[in-house]
Amino acid sequence: MRFNSFVISSLLALCVTAKAIDEKVEKVVVDDKLVNEKILPTRIITEIPIKPTILPIKKCPLGKGVVREQLLQCNKLNGKFYSKFHPYPDCYSDYVCFLPDNGTKKIIALKNCINIEDKIYCSADISNIRYCRPELRSYDFKQCVSEASKLFPNFTYRPVIRPTIMPPPLRTTIMPPPPRTIIKPTILPPPPKTTIIKPPIIRPTVVPLPMKEKEEKL
Repeated sequence: MRFNSFVISSLLALCVTAKAIDEKVEKVVVDDKLVNEKILPTRIITEIPIKPTILPIKKCPLGKGVVREQLLQCNKLNGKFYSKFHPYPDCYSDYVCFLPDNGTKKIIALKNCINIEDKIYCSADISNIRYCRPELRSYDFKQCVSEASKLFPNFTYRPVIRPTIMPPPLRTTIMPPPPRTIIKPTILPPPPKTTIIKPPIIRPTVVPLPMKEKEEKL
């Protein structure tokens, strides 16, 4: 009788323990399910790795946007060339050639010139920028320089300061004193001696009287 009661009590204890374990496991499963539903509601657990989708890289057609010919033309003119390539989908290049001053620019016009690496450039050509094309009415060198500053990161310049024309300094010329001329007194020759011409003494000529007349007078 005692043995039966012991067995019954042991079975009851095992049943209670098993039920408690089942409830705990079920609670854990329910909690995991809630967590998965809150964090990743659409997550699919799978062992197959998902490869990332790589889109094909589109490139510009070969040779499009190349400005080699323009660069060679600019070099022949001793100009300074700048260019910038715009990648796909644009596939073109902006470019400009700044031409140096050939010595014909007057000093007054130098205010429109720029200094690049200690060289003076006063005009632009060989460009697809409308402000830099002299054959167009929209050509404006100042605006061309402004557009080039926005487009080309390596474009740096300095404005040319118009030189101030100063009058030549007044030089005080020290003249040497005139040479002293010794004025020698002019010694005149003595005046010629005046020859005093004495008038001849005219003596009366005594004519002797004849003897008879002499006697008569006596």
